[in-house]
Amino acid sequence: MRSKPTATILYHIYSKELMIYFTFSDVCQGPHWHHFAIKIGCAVIILFVLAVIGMSVAGSLLNKNLSVEKNSVNVQENKSIQGRKYETTETLCQLKCSMPWYSTQEKCLFLSPTSRFWNDSLADCYSKESSLLLIQDMKELRLIQGLVKKEAGIMYWIGLNFTLPQKTWKWINGTPLNSTEFKIYGSEDKTSCALISGEKLVSETCDSENRWICQKTCQE
Repeated sequence: MRSKPTATILYHIYSKELMIYFTFSDVCQGPHWHHFAIKIGCAVIILFVLAVIGMSVAGSLLNKNLSVEKNSVNVQENKSIQGRKYETTETLCQLKCSMPWYSTQEKCLFLSPTSRFWNDSLADCYSKESSLLLIQDMKELRLIQGLVKKEAGIMYWIGLNFTLPQKTWKWINGTPLNSTEFKIYGSEDKTSCALISGEKLVSETCDSENRWICQKTCQE
């Protein structure tokens, strides 16, 4: 697409310079009695015009090449900047989990040593700048169950409760539970909240006292 403007410019340059060339050529075509010095002068003028034409063409091509190289450099610089931004984001997302927090995947987990109601457990996590545990998939479920199995028979509150009027289980971030992936054992009513044990997820009244799990992520 950019070759047409360049060809047009070169055409105008050639036309203008060749017009000068032929004008001087006509002047130099005089009678045979012209002196030798005048012939030499005409030859010099013709050579000068040809040199100007060559320099004009070379200058136009050079400008075009410089423009292409500049655009290439700009593209490389933009890619480099985007790469540095991505690396910075990745670096900031690396959580450091200090005791008593456990490091697992992209989260820091806190397993409480005491028992509270579900709402009190939720408030405690917020006071720690975290939230009750949100389980993303079966892989994470198995990982958490492996941690809580170390405390035989103890169950922990997670960020999941039964909501009305939808009559469905929802995570505290508003996301509905994927019932095909996660099964909740026990009754379901307006006072039901979810617990995790080493084997399964259990429905329990929110006013019962249990331990709880807080999580910290890159978004919190």
